[in-house]
Amino acid sequence: MTKLKRYLVNLKLNDLQVIIAITMIAIGGSLWYDRHYFFWPPNLQSALNDWRIDYFYFASWHGAYFLLLHLDLTIPY
Repeated sequence: MTKLKRYLVNLKLNDLQVIIAITMIAIGGSLWYDRHYFFWPPNLQSALNDWRIDYFYFASWHGAYFLLLHLDLTIPY
């Protein structure tokens, strides 16, 4: 329970970072959902719009996130 309280305190102290993170997640989710957003260069659209690449990035970022949570590299107060 103390870890949860510490995370909630971090959320209160870093409210601007939480707002930015939620905004970035919302933008990323909308781009992930919309399969016809703008690509440059256009000849790479099929490669950049491939669902396997999306899942690879999704899994790698979440793996790194959970690894950092497991290592508990938070700054002590």
